[in-house]
Amino acid sequence: MARLGQHRTRTGKVITRLRQRRLVAVLGDIDALQPRVWLEAVRQGISTAPQVVWLSDGARGLWRLYEEQLAAVAVGILDFYHAVQYLWKGAAAWLDGRTTRARRWFGWARHRLRHGQPDGVLADLVEALAVESLPDSARETLTAL
Repeated sequence: MARLGQHRTRTGKVITRLRQRRLVAVLGDIDALQPRVWLEAVRQGISTAPQVVWLSDGARGLWRLYEEQLAAVAVGILDFYHAVQYLWKGAAAWLDGRTTRARRWFGWARHRLRHGQPDGVLADLVEALAVESLPDSARETLTAL
């Protein structure tokens, strides 16, 4: 868990800076981690924080923890590197990963995600799912994406 704060540099520029970082870990499963995450969140001031973000990889157990404990107070974000990994799987299934078209679309989509512009990427995926001749395996991969 991390707390970010504002810091003014010598030149007067205001930047975001890591203020506090805490590691939460357990020897056990995700169910053993859940109460400790909540305890640390309370300790960090989750109830008074102006903004709370859950940044995580795609592990289902972690997202279940988010849904059960933090969804009411936090914005959930899949980390960029895992999102791109899923995006490539989708491009490979939909456009055959060996083609120039797949690599070109993936590069465009990755750039859009990186710069906070997912709408075009999502629109392309919805459009692809509407194609009747899309193979079932590609449809499953795109739906999961």
